[in-house]
Amino acid sequence: MRSTQSDYAATQYIFGPRAPVARRRVSSTASACTAVAALAALLVSAAQAAGPVSSPVATTPVTRSVQSISGLDPFAGCGFGNPAGAGSETSPVLAVDPKDSRNMIAYYIQDDQSGTVASVSHDGGRTWAQVVIPGQTLCNGGSRQEPNTYPISALDQGVSFGKDGTAYISNMVADVILCDGSNPSCGSEDFPLFDIRWRLQANYSTDKGDTWSDPVDVDIAGVYPHLALDDPALTADPTRKGTAYLNWDRPMDFVVGGHSDEMFSKTTDGGATWSTPAMLPIPAGPDDFFIGGVIHVLPDGTLVSTYVRHPNNVFPPPATFELIRSGNAGRTWSTPIHIADAPASLLLDPDTLDILNRGNDTPGQPTYAVGPEGELYGTWGLIDSPTSSRILIVKSKNGGRTWSTPRALKVSNSQAFKPTIAVTEAGTIGVTYFDFRNDVPGDQELTTDVWFSSSTDGGMTWVETHVYGPFDYRAIPTSGGNAVSIGDTFGLVATDRNDFGAVFPATLSDQTNGVTDIFFALIGR
Repeated sequence: MRSTQSDYAATQYIFGPRAPVARRRVSSTASACTAVAALAALLVSAAQAAGPVSSPVATTPVTRSVQSISGLDPFAGCGFGNPAGAGSETSPVLAVDPKDSRNMIAYYIQDDQSGTVASVSHDGGRTWAQVVIPGQTLCNGGSRQEPNTYPISALDQGVSFGKDGTAYISNMVADVILCDGSNPSCGSEDFPLFDIRWRLQANYSTDKGDTWSDPVDVDIAGVYPHLALDDPALTADPTRKGTAYLNWDRPMDFVVGGHSDEMFSKTTDGGATWSTPAMLPIPAGPDDFFIGGVIHVLPDGTLVSTYVRHPNNVFPPPATFELIRSGNAGRTWSTPIHIADAPASLLLDPDTLDILNRGNDTPGQPTYAVGPEGELYGTWGLIDSPTSSRILIVKSKNGGRTWSTPRALKVSNSQAFKPTIAVTEAGTIGVTYFDFRNDVPGDQELTTDVWFSSSTDGGMTWVETHVYGPFDYRAIPTSGGNAVSIGDTFGLVATDRNDFGAVFPATLSDQTNGVTDIFFALIGR
């Protein structure tokens, strides 16, 4: 695959002497519009016709079991979705029931955004059953009352268990609105025959994920490209019964650039209703773009919203990691608190130097976890070159008010990326990540493995173990924006005092159906 000129320029910006090339940010929502537009064409046609690892200080963690949990494609024959991604799954998230850790829910994108599917376990991850979520897209029974409106795409999913065992899920849905002449403003220069509108919706389950409510619309954007929704994150409150939070981005205009806002909503009745979306009070310049907002709940009930701030007119962008705090369940918030800065970073095919994250330009976007004493940990990947990278970690001992200097838990002679962090009730920290260390230069595959590192001393020393692989990254089907991406999100949860459960996609010869499957790994000491 040949690099485009813009890809080459961006590559030279990171790893060579050339000056940076200005380019607007491409979010997951924006890049997804390429796929949505292809699906919409079907409707238009139908309408017209009708760190080096430290020395071990504790027992080395062991990958106890790994299995595919995504199964057969429940949307086979639906007729929507990227044909190259038929039968494939990506971007899984994972939640564990705080009342009974045998109950787990993995939630992931099916068929390159045809819909989202849950896999549910009630025996600690030994067996799993697929559950199709009702009312999302045309492929799983979704519909709209408005004329000529068709929900055809779902993505950016979240899942979380509440204090009382109620399970919550959320996701974005793209509606295609066909232009029938009744609305003269329908359509745009890019898409003259239809509009694209994004909705954020949520469902809940009172039986540990076996059945789900109909979706509730939490936010509805104007038509793309002049308003959109992006990157929602869902967090159930472990200190308040029936309460959960959503944090997402509301970009103002994807075409001419501009800023975005961080949004917030909550439910206090177990998911039946959600509060009117509120803009979080984060000072922003005209070109400040926010992404990756996530609510974390400390043991005393304090809310912490972490997010990424970066300029909208530079690709790839440098990033600043920040947070705001609320001591009253989101009614008021603190001023922003600085966590760390990160330079621009690109994930590249080491042979071709093709950019592998065109549809998601923040490969170092952090993930965070709360420890048993209220300590906060954050981790992200920093790719220095095609043959050098670091997985970095920071810690706060005072609820996010101050942070340690970033330090490397992993230094790699390849590209290590997409770390995900969790902490057990005993304080053991676990981090999963991917890397290319076993890739053979010049062969036909981009050999990729999944790894796990853990620390029992607050992140001072780490022990690593192999989780899964090898698999071929190049076999991943291209998605929106012509990006080859393994996904935006991955799941890691603590299942007891020392064990972890992880979910991730992989392209392997024994996948159940399609190019990728979702796999679950049980990791312990």
